[in-house]
Amino acid sequence: ADDGVDVECRWQKVSDGFEQTSTAGFWPFVDLHAALAHWAAGKRARGRQLVNAIERCAAGSDFAALRARHITHPALRAFGAWTDGRYDEAVQRFATLQPLLCYAGGSRLQLEIFKSIERDAAAWQLTRQRGETRPSPARERTLPHIDPNPIEAELPGSREEQTARPRNASFAPHTAR
Repeated sequence: ADDGVDVECRWQKVSDGFEQTSTAGFWPFVDLHAALAHWAAGKRARGRQLVNAIERCAAGSDFAALRARHITHPALRAFGAWTDGRYDEAVQRFATLQPLLCYAGGSRLQLEIFKSIERDAAAWQLTRQRGETRPSPARERTLPHIDPNPIEAELPGSREEQTARPRNASFAPHTAR
């Protein structure tokens, strides 16, 4: 890692923390950061367990299920496309997801990681279109290294189901009157 920082060790510690304390399915922001930490630390089994928990949550009928279906699950697919090197698909998935991320929880600054990953996918997409093979050194310094993983295989559904936009994009909870 750059400047003597053991990035893998950091991701391992973050993954361990999520594993010990997090309950999946409540806040998309937390779930997505947990997924990123698990996969960056090479903890595929933890990633699969998280995906399974999100799928169970999405099957429900409450507010958490709505967010799991329309934010967390699609974002996991976008991560899958990005980590598998399917950058055209990743760019499309993240672009579709961006208007909904404000409902994921977290601040605008914290949600910037998802825009950063979308920009990274777009840069890789352009790199491939130009026939280049190496990313810019800046990319390697700013984003975590995540080994290719079987995210897509872990998430059921056809491509049409995976890319369908939610019918009801209103996620703000209603206040009692």
